[in-house]
This record gives sequence, structure tokens and C-alpha cells, in this order.
Amino acid sequence: MGKFGEIMFKSKIKSKKGYIFTYEAIIVSIIFVMVFYIGSMAYTHNFLTALETKKDIDEAHNSLLLKDYYLKKYSFPGDFYNNSGNFKEHIVDSLRNNNLKTFDIYHNFSDADKKMYFIIYPNKYDEELYNSSANITNNNYILNITFDKSNITCYTNVADKIKTKNSINNLNKRVEGRDITVFHDVVYIPLITMDNNSQYPNGYKAYGSNGDIIYFYISGVNKDFSARILTNNRNRFRAYADWKYASPINVHSFNQNGYYDVKVVFDSQTYINDGEMNKYCKDVRFLDENGNSLNYWIEPQTINTHHTIAWVKMDLIPNEHTIIYMLYGNPNAESESNGENTFEFFDNFSSGHIDTNKWNKNFNENNFRNNWNLFKNGTYPNGINYTYLRLNYSAYTGANDWIRIYSKDKYGSIYAVKFHVKFHKKYDEWAGFYYGNNNDYNRQIISNYHWGGDHLRFESSKDNDNDIDYSILPMSLYDNWNAYEIQRDGMNSVNLIINDSENNIYQRNAYIYDGDMPISFVARRYDTSTGGYTPPENEKNGYIDIDWVFVRPYISEEPVLSYGAPVVFSINGKVFSKNMKTTFTSYDDVKNELNDGLNEIRILHSDYPIEFNLGNGNGGQFQTITFSPRNISIVVVK
Repeated sequence: MGKFGEIMFKSKIKSKKGYIFTYEAIIVSIIFVMVFYIGSMAYTHNFLTALETKKDIDEAHNSLLLKDYYLKKYSFPGDFYNNSGNFKEHIVDSLRNNNLKTFDIYHNFSDADKKMYFIIYPNKYDEELYNSSANITNNNYILNITFDKSNITCYTNVADKIKTKNSINNLNKRVEGRDITVFHDVVYIPLITMDNNSQYPNGYKAYGSNGDIIYFYISGVNKDFSARILTNNRNRFRAYADWKYASPINVHSFNQNGYYDVKVVFDSQTYINDGEMNKYCKDVRFLDENGNSLNYWIEPQTINTHHTIAWVKMDLIPNEHTIIYMLYGNPNAESESNGENTFEFFDNFSSGHIDTNKWNKNFNENNFRNNWNLFKNGTYPNGINYTYLRLNYSAYTGANDWIRIYSKDKYGSIYAVKFHVKFHKKYDEWAGFYYGNNNDYNRQIISNYHWGGDHLRFESSKDNDNDIDYSILPMSLYDNWNAYEIQRDGMNSVNLIINDSENNIYQRNAYIYDGDMPISFVARRYDTSTGGYTPPENEKNGYIDIDWVFVRPYISEEPVLSYGAPVVFSINGKVFSKNMKTTFTSYDDVKNELNDGLNEIRILHSDYPIEFNLGNGNGGQFQTITFSPRNISIVVVK
């Protein structure tokens, strides 16, 4: 320390009364005062902030107490409900008072230039719930409120047009200058389902969306529980704005890589009966997540049935999860179902002649009796017309021992063929993967070769007549149209599926020829040289009708599809998770949780609104009310 510093810190200040202070003492005093002041400010700020927070908490707590009071006082069924009374009178009317409002004019506004602009956030599900429950909606529960030149429509369950409008105006005047508390809670009902026996003779319905709480009273009613998601107005694809419905389908691929035909099964009959889909499925479209159109073909004989089969061409990668959408609900749409654009090979013989760009044949189309038409028109039970090819050896006038068509292209061991044919009870006819000629025993076919007995057989053979593995098929298949699919799974197995039924699956694991083979249809002259079963004269000579045929890639395990969307909900406190479809599905495990008296459904998660069917329409009493937490507040006047 220099000499100047020593002099400075040794210097002292002497007061007039003789007190002496050092500079060190003054500096310490200043620091102490500053610390005390800062600490005092911080403590005061925190104390006041805590007081304000406590005040806010108390106010919110009081609001919740008031809310609980009103909701309990007017809860469903509540003190105002009795068995002999009217639900509307005792529940809905009880909420029409100055204490509880469904439309909060104090919260949904902004202030600009001393003018009040109302902000009503529409519930995105209102219109589709309205459409679903249109048969029970009372116009008195649709509010048309005009502010300046803007007309706003909102929905309510607790007030009619006139009373609500007047009460809003009166409330505005009455609360001026007074404290009000506004909070959001489960009180707004976009559409109420006020059910009774006469309104739903065929079942009791309730509606709700994500977060909604549905209360329903059930007594003496035959209980049921089925549900479906509602996809109205959720079509987000602008290029398809005329399509009303867009049903999500989750696709999980496994070993597929590249273009693959994915089987989509849906209940077109229910959609058609509900007026949502064209009766010929002309309005069906399939889109990927980006709105790109996907090629597809619908098996025509399955249209307007509960098991409609569509094949959608998708570009897949292994172990991929993706979503596609099935669009429908456009009455002016024309069908874009096209097998040529969907499959590796397709023919439905609609041209009325054999396409020589697709098929080889060993006969002249003129080599048939004059009164025999090689092609004939028919009509499915659903009213759709079609043309089919008739290979009848008894009508053939040529010299060959068999007549056959076989595809120009050959297909390897990871392909499947499917055809809609009628096997007449004649001998012999064959259909499937088959060379013929010098490769007679390299085949995977359906046949009724007479040495096999009085049945159709599903055969897999290799090399010679000693290497044959087969299954006997039901006699009922004869003389009826059926769809047969033969799936070649490499060298492992070959499967036959009849009419897409899990009860009609046959598998052969021996004598698997895995080479390339064409698709063949054969009608043969009855051959007495091989012995075996001798059919009656009127059953001799092969005869097979062919409606359509296609070839597609086949890799096991095929993509797994889940239809609809996941929904998590609780019934009387018990949580369930279901993948709900756009058609009603029954859930017996949920049904078992329903009680006589008051029940509660909470929709914990759903991307779509849900329609519930809670009874079959026979029995005593049923009422329901839905509370929704969205976009509307309560106003409580204190």
C-alpha cells in the first residue's frame, strides 16, 4: 500500500461534538443499509405477491365451490327428477335460471375502440353430431344470435331461442358494476340427446366427443353396448371436398418391399343402408396420408354385403406403419375401381372375347356348337351385371382332348392367384397354377379329375403322379359361384382360401413345385383309360365358368390392417380401450358394466366423435345428457 493509501485509511472524521468516525465505518454502514433495503423490498414483494396469489386461489376456490353447488343442485337425474316426471321438464328446465348460463358473453370477447366483439369458437363436432342426431334435435335448441351484422349459430341443451337471448341481455344489465367469476368446465352441451322410448324404438343412442362426460339413466331396459366413430366432416382432403366421409385404416407391413396389393374389408351394406354410400360403391376412394389417390379394385360380387373386399395397391417398405383413408359419401361420383391398374394380371372378360395379349389358347372360338355362346352375361344378387367365359368341353367341336386358356406370363413362388368361378359337377376341369402338356405334375390347382373321386380336390404336385398332396373340398362348392385364392409361399407351402373365409382355408406342405407357372383354366374330355370314379353320362366332360381372375404378389406374413381409430373411455369408472370402426361394433365386456339407474361414460381419448347404442329399444326408461368441456364457460354472479 502506498503512502497515500496509508494516510487515507488513517484519516479520521471528527464531529463538532468530538465523535471521531473512520472511513471504514462509514462504508460498512452504507453497505448494511443497502442490504437491509434490498432485503426489505424483496420480502415485501414476496409477501404482497403471496397475498395476491392467495386471493386468486381463494376466488378460484370459491368459484369451484359455486360450480359444484350448481352442478350438484341441477345434476342428472338430480333432485328434480322423478320416475313419473318428464326428463326435459325436470332436468333441462331446471337449468334455465339466472344462476347458470351456457353461453358466456363475458369471456368470449375482445375489446377494441370501446366496442365489444364476441369470439365464439365453434365446436368442430357440432355439425356431425347434429347430423347424427337430427331425428331428435328440437329447433328450440339451436340458437341464432345476431351481433351487428354477423349471425352466429350455436347449440345448447338448456335454453330455447327466446329465453336465452332475453336472459343474456338481462344478465348483461344486471351484473354491470358487480363482481363476476368466469371459469371453464363441463357444462356446455353442443347437442343434447334427450332420449326416450318413443324417440328410439330400435335402440337408445348417445353422442360424445373427446373429453365429454355422458350420463344416462336406464331402468327396465334390455341393455346393450355398441359404438362407432363418426367421421363426418373430417375429410381433410381439399381435392375431395365432395366426399363427406373419410374412414382411417391403419396398415402395418412386414416383409413387403415395393408395390403390394393390400386387402381392405369393410361393411358396405351397413353404409348403404344408412344412406352414406352409393349402393354400387361408386363413391369409394382410397388415399394415402398426403391425399394421393391409390389404385384399387373392389370384388364386384361382394358389393352391398357385410364383407366387401377391396384390393388397394400400395408402395410398402418392411415393418412400416402407415394410414390410408377410405373416402365415401359422394352421390355424384363414378366408380374408379380398376383391376388393370391394381394387379400384376387381371381379366374380367368384360370385352366378350379372349384377350390374346393376356392369354394363350388351344382352340378356335368358332369351334363350338352354333347354339353355344362362349361368353354369357349374368347379374349378381346386388344388381351388378357381369360377363363370364364358359369353357364347356361338351359344346366343343374340335379335335383336342381338352380346351384351355393359360396366361402368357408366368409367375414365381411368391405370387397368389384369385378367381371367381363356377365348377360344374362334370369331369374333368382344372384351375390354378398349371403348365399342362409335358409338365402335367408341376401344379397347384383345384380339380375334379375323376380318378380322384366324386369331389373337388385342392392339389399340390411335383414331378410325377406319386408326388401329389391334396385336400378334399366340400360337395357344396359344385354348381355355385365361389371365389378361390391359391397362395404360393415359396417352397414352404401352398394355401387355398375359399370365399375369403377363415373356416375354408386349406394348406399343403408336401410336393411343392416352386418354379414359374402360368395361370390355367382347363376343361377336358372324360378319359376312361385312367379308371377311378366313373361318373354318370350327364357328368362327363369338363365344364367351368370364369368370371374374373387376378394375380398379385404374395409374401407371408401379409400386412395387418386395423380399421377405425383408438378410443379410450370409462364406464362407471372402469377404463376400456377399443379400436372403434365407422360401423357399430358390440362389446359384451363393456355391456356387463352397465347398471340399472345412473351410469357414466367418460370419453378419455378419441380423435373422432362417438355414437353409442346402449339398448335395443325394448323396455322401461332411458334418458341421457352429455356434458362437454369445450369452448363455453359458466358465468356465476356473486
